[in-house]
Formats: sequence, structure tokens, C-alpha cells
Amino acid sequence: MVDQRKSEDLPPKSEWKTPLKVFHAIEKFTYKNYSPPFAEHFELDPCTTADNPLGTKRFYTKKEDGLWRDWAPYSVFCNPPYDNIPAWLNKAVLEANKDEDEAKVCMLLPAATADGWFHDLATLGKITLLKGRVSFENAPTSPRWGSILVHFFHYRVWTQLQAGIDVGDLHLDSRIRRKSKKEDEEDE
Repeated sequence: MVDQRKSEDLPPKSEWKTPLKVFHAIEKFTYKNYSPPFAEHFELDPCTTADNPLGTKRFYTKKEDGLWRDWAPYSVFCNPPYDNIPAWLNKAVLEANKDEDEAKVCMLLPAATADGWFHDLATLGKITLLKGRVSFENAPTSPRWGSILVHFFHYRVWTQLQAGIDVGDLHLDSRIRRKSKKEDEEDE
């Protein structure tokens, strides 16, 4: 059984939105590092608001409850409600390991390495440590914690990837430094 206690530092509200600039940076990072199986753009956000601020082609709101919907066969971005991370991680692992038409899931999570869900569930995916902190939209303050990305794949794909934790080259601080023209050209 996964320890479902909340960290004291986790946000009190569960509807902090991922900034669009951060979403696009994660999307580009994911495609660059994990394509295939990930598509060029995320196709599903299973826990968003009715206005679908990230603009995915498919999405589920709180009312539709993405925990009870199919995510396959889509490339999924999930910034889950932080008051129920274990349930969303369990769902990601389940969806990524369906026998046919599995989902490919990227989750944006707090780097809460002392929490039970981190060791029991997040380590089943490919973890990338992010530099900086995400300043979520509609949050009263910036979080005091860093973030991680966890990518979940079908076990066939997972066995082809190196296990472990990467330190990503993705900097998600809301005060992201502007790239030089040379760096922009290298990214293209």
C-alpha cells in the first residue's frame, strides 16, 4: 500500500495551472528525448479545467474525472492535483502498460523524494530532475519545492531505456533566462 500522507510543503489547492510556456518547454523536451513513442505534441490532458488552457486536442475536467477515463492510445501530459498524487500515478502506470494501444504519459510532479508515492510509484517511470521552480498560474505564491518529470512507457519500451534518474537540460523557472540567438538556432 502506498503512503498517501501529504507533504507539508505540497500546495493546499489542487488546481494550480501549468503555465503555457512551461507546458511547451516540457512538450519539446519530451519529444526530443522520448520520440518514439511520444508524439510531437501532447494529445490529452486528463486533469484540466473546462477552458483547456494548454490546448490539448482531448481533455478531461474534474467533472469528467480523468481517473476513470481511458488515456490510451494518446501522448498524455498530466499535472495532477497534488492532494491525490498516488491515485494519478497508479493510473499512469496502468494506462502505460495496457497490452494494446497503451498511453505514453508525462507527469509534472513535486520533487517530494521523502514521500512514499515517490519511491513506490514514481520510480516505475523515467525521472528527470528539473532545474528551477515552476511558478504555477493561479497559485498565491511560488512553491518552495522543485519539480520532476516522470515519463511512463509500456514495459517493452521501458526495457530499452536506461533506468535511473536524469538531470534534465530543461530549466522551468518562471524567471527563465532568455536564450541567446545562438542557443535558439541550435535548438531548431
